[in-house]
Amino acid sequence: MKLKDLPTAKDWSWFMCEVATSLAQLSLGDNAKKLKACKNPECKWFFIDESRSSNRKWCDDTCANLMKVRRFRQKQRGSEKL
Repeated sequence: MKLKDLPTAKDWSWFMCEVATSLAQLSLGDNAKKLKACKNPECKWFFIDESRSSNRKWCDDTCANLMKVRRFRQKQRGSEKL
């Protein structure tokens, strides 16, 4: 027979405690150096960079594509002014 801690209610406070516990465990583990924030200024997600060279900048392909399109359009606007 095993004893377990069970919450009295799975509400917002419980959820935030679970997230905080998970983040604390992650920051103490081996993946702490790989934890990064997405470079998209409108995205507030964090991700674990599992790439070989540890140079990933975005949380997923959607953010990566969005930022690449923005950079391309900004360059296009810059070349039109010349």
